[in-house]
Amino acid sequence: MKKVHVYTFGCAFVGNETPASPISRPWDLCINVQHLKDPHASGLDPGTQEAFLMKNFGEVEFITAFADFTLHMVFRRFDEAAIAINCKAGWARSVSLAEIMAEHWREFGYEVEVVHLHHDQPPPGPSDCDD
Repeated sequence: MKKVHVYTFGCAFVGNETPASPISRPWDLCINVQHLKDPHASGLDPGTQEAFLMKNFGEVEFITAFADFTLHMVFRRFDEAAIAINCKAGWARSVSLAEIMAEHWREFGYEVEVVHLHHDQPPPGPSDCDD
């Protein structure tokens, strides 16, 4: 079975450095979603995910299609793929997108592991990620 590892993180906590890939090679895809509209609530909440999707429908559709293409290419050679998604705090946008995409890939029969690295930390102040 093909497996997708999805990790979310907040650049306010790590800068623009991606965390270490959970597989034996670098990330297959890194997605920065700081430019998307922020629902300002926990991305683990299905209501937040729905609001995020409604505010960013075209962008989410495009990102998901691009990620699907990337997975298709990776799975030609490997049984695992790794995707990192970041936003400012790793709390709303990246988490919402990761959960939406994970459900999408599960429907295709992939095993999906989702890890939210900074969701348990309080969101940072407004200037913590301005670099």
